[in-house]
Amino acid sequence: MAWIFDEYSKFSGFSPGVVTGKPVWLHGSLGRESATGRGTVFAIREALAALGLGDIADKTFVIQGFGNVGSWAAEILHEHGGKVVAVADAFGAIANESGLDVPALRKHIQDGHSLASFPDGKAADKDTILEVPCDVLIPAALGGVITEVNAGKVRCKMVAEAANGPTTFAGDQVLRERDIPVLPDIYTNGGGVTVSFFEWVQNLQNFKWTESEVNGKLDFAMTQSFRCVFLDVVVPHAHNLSPIPPHLTPLPHALAPQRQEHLGDLCRQQAPAPDGRLCARAPARHQGPRPQRVRVMIHDTRYTMK
Repeated sequence: MAWIFDEYSKFSGFSPGVVTGKPVWLHGSLGRESATGRGTVFAIREALAALGLGDIADKTFVIQGFGNVGSWAAEILHEHGGKVVAVADAFGAIANESGLDVPALRKHIQDGHSLASFPDGKAADKDTILEVPCDVLIPAALGGVITEVNAGKVRCKMVAEAANGPTTFAGDQVLRERDIPVLPDIYTNGGGVTVSFFEWVQNLQNFKWTESEVNGKLDFAMTQSFRCVFLDVVVPHAHNLSPIPPHLTPLPHALAPQRQEHLGDLCRQQAPAPDGRLCARAPARHQGPRPQRVRVMIHDTRYTMK
């Protein structure tokens, strides 16, 4: 990206905003490296709260893929008190029921060692990593890994799609029948492109934001996006499931009676949370059904922007 910026600027003048993903020292953005993993964590946090499942702390997570997205998601979940009980990459897997020491694992890999050789864990089968019991399963590697063949073996309360298209249509139907909610990839892994947009904005302003500013703005963007989908589309149709696209229908299906009560509280309260996060105090912006065009827009986004 630095080369593209340099070449374009030779012919058109100084143009840092022509491309994003540049090095931080060459008009890139702080926070871009961790943005996709961080955005995934924000998405999980909001979904857990909306479904009445609590906070990230003490929840268990399994992550398939330990590259940029998976490793950053693991570290940030660890920082928030989550227990990453198993991770896998292309060469092996490691597990620890008490929770892996993620910073130590990342350093272990950066030092040139294999993931499966990490001493604070037990080597596991990378091909069955998706079947390890957990609260949240995070496929963060390849597309098409959750299929109709293995979706029935998944043992989690929620799937967060950090990879692009990790769940096939047939696999999605199986998860839907099992009442396992799926956070779709187009939202869950949107943190990276969001911070790329922030980079472009900083280039236009010729003013660099601090990393805390970038992370705060990403938090706001991910939270508001979740509220738009959940409160404007899922909540109004909690008792009318048929029009909702497959990737959204598991959310209301998964609401057990106590979660339905939580959902009612979510809609009835009027005072928003001080930090803008979706929680029991967050108001529903619409009490009635949304127009058909909104549902069609989400449906088209889910199936055409792969």
